[in-house]
Amino acid sequence: MDSNPTLNKYEIGFVDSLLFHPYATKKDGLIDPKKGFSFSSKKMAFFSCTINSNTKGKGFISKQTFFDLIKPIPKGHAGIGLIKFTELEKANTGGFDGIIIIDCPYLLDTRELITKLLDFSK
Repeated sequence: MDSNPTLNKYEIGFVDSLLFHPYATKKDGLIDPKKGFSFSSKKMAFFSCTINSNTKGKGFISKQTFFDLIKPIPKGHAGIGLIKFTELEKANTGGFDGIIIIDCPYLLDTRELITKLLDFSK
C-alpha cells in the first residue's frame, strides 16, 4: 500500500475481489456492482459516513486510513459503494476518477461530495 491516490495492482485486487466482485441473484442474474468500471490507472478518493477522529468530520479519508479500516476483510461495513465521475467531474476534482464509499447506509449527493473532496484535497 502507498499514499498515491492511484490504486496499485494489489489494492485493485483487494477492492475488486472483496468489495466490488460480481455476484448472482435469482431474480436479476449476474450483477456487476462496478457496472464495467475498471480501477486500473484510476485516481480514487475514499469517503466514510462514520464520523470519528480519523475522518475529522469531513468524511473523506486517506487511502491508508481506508485500507486500515477495511482490512483484512470488509465485514461490518454497511453501505459500500462506488461513485464514478464523468469527464467534467474528473476535470473539476483535479483528476479523480471516482470515490469509494464505506459505512454510508444512505445515498449521497455527488455535487456535495465533489465540494467536500476539493476542500479535503487542499
